[in-house]
Amino acid sequence: MSSRLHLSWSQVRGQLLSQMGWIARRFIEHDCLTIAGSLTFTSLLALVPVMTMVYLGLAFFTRICGLGGAG
Repeated sequence: MSSRLHLSWSQVRGQLLSQMGWIARRFIEHDCLTIAGSLTFTSLLALVPVMTMVYLGLAFFTRICGLGGAG
């Protein structure tokens, strides 16, 4: 037979709450909300030049292939 670790529900709940508390403390200590906000802002800022290049590339491609409207 395999040996299993048997824990009661109160022990599992206690360990889970302890781990959740540790995660919450670390989240606050490391200022994760500010870091997440700055990463979001940087990512959105980086999308503007990428989308501009995609738009210019597609406009160039449609003109070369003659797919554009009145040109």
